[in-house]
Parts: sequence; C-alpha cells; structure tokens
Amino acid sequence: MMAFETQPGSTHPLGATLQPGGVNCSLFSQQAKGVELLLCSGDDAPQPFQVISLDPFVHKTFHFWHVLV
Repeated sequence: MMAFETQPGSTHPLGATLQPGGVNCSLFSQQAKGVELLLCSGDDAPQPFQVISLDPFVHKTFHFWHVLV
C-alpha cells in the first residue's frame, strides 16, 4: 500500500474530519510528549501500513496535535 503525504493540518475540529485535500486529524492532550498516527488497511490488520510521527514544532499548537493526511 502506498504511503500518504501529510501537511500540518488544523487544531479544529477535534477528531478525524474529511476536508478538501484529505482527512484532518486533531486531538487534545496536556501530557503527551509525542503522538503517532497509525494507518491500518482494515479493522483486523495485524500491523499498520504507515506510522506518521507528529513533529511538535509542526503538528502541535498549544495542547492540540494535528495533521492533514
């Protein structure tokens, strides 16, 4: 399966939201030091086909982590 490209995304709305150009994923955490988004091919996939590690200097605004996939 091909890897998806990413962009910084936006803080709102929270959750996974379909938007022009992809899916924006946003979550709130006061404690997280890092966040990874795991993309799986299905509910029963034994492992993700892509792991997207969010860079706090690119994908974090205050306590919101965000990425557009």
